[in-house]
Order: sequence, then C-alpha cells, then structure tokens
Amino acid sequence: MLDHLNELAVNESGGYGMLIGPHSSQAERENFRRRIRANPRNYIVQPTLALSRHPTYLEGGLYGCHIDLRPYTLYGDKVSVVPGGLTRVALRKGSFVVNSSQGGGSKDTWVLRELARMLSRVAPPLYWMARYIERAEDLTRLLAVNFNALLETQLQSAYQGLGTVG
Repeated sequence: MLDHLNELAVNESGGYGMLIGPHSSQAERENFRRRIRANPRNYIVQPTLALSRHPTYLEGGLYGCHIDLRPYTLYGDKVSVVPGGLTRVALRKGSFVVNSSQGGGSKDTWVLRELARMLSRVAPPLYWMARYIERAEDLTRLLAVNFNALLETQLQSAYQGLGTVG
C-alpha cells in the first residue's frame, strides 16, 4: 500500500489529515508514508473515486464543484433507501475534499416520487429527441459549409466574368 500512495486516497482518523495521491506531490506522499509507518492504525486508505460535479455558487459565480452523495437509509425489520440524501460538496475551486471538517459543505438532496415516476416515462423520449437534434445540427453545419463554398465559387466566377475596365 505504501508503494501505491500516488494512486490512493489516505484519510487520517478524525478527518483532519488527507492525501489524494493522484493530486499530491512526491514530498506530500513521503510525509504521509512516514506518518503511516509511525502510527498505521490512525489512517484509512482507499482507492480514489471519480467524483461527480455540480454547479455551485462560489466566489460570485457558478463553478463545477466535486460532490459525493451519502444516501439516507432506514434500518428496521427491513432496510430501505430514502429518496434523497446528503450531498457533500468541495467548496474550493478544483478541490476534491468534500469533508466539512476540511472546508467542504453540504446540500440536502431530495428525489420527489412523482418527479421520479415522470422522469422514468420522459427520459427515453428526451434522449432520442436530443440525438435527433444533434443530428440536425450536424447536418445544418455541413449544409452551411457546402453552401458557403458554392457561393464563394459562384462569386469568383462572376468577378472573373466582369474582367477589367479600361
């Protein structure tokens, strides 16, 4: 594991020390390697995850900040997942750190049952509509290029036919 710190995420117990291997320097990895050897029970190591992004209002503008979702589950006679959860968000530009103890924030996330039912009916037609719109846009661009080339050729022929006055 110590030989693969450049590929892993390392969390110090208590959430205050963190290393995200792929985005760390050699010096930072060496520092964590020493700290882990000194007190291995104080660290949790896991593979890095590709976090989703969400538009977040930050520093006067909207930015695609990294997020993760913690779903709400209820445990009793059976386990059930509640439609929604806690979305944790990295509140520094380019950061992968979503922990509130290190500057991350949170947003409540709710899925409305009626909306979920509606989306299950509406999503496939929207997908196909978007594909056809994309095809139409591509065809329009091809036609515009060909039309402009044809127009340019005809204008050149017309100018050559005028000859020179004199």
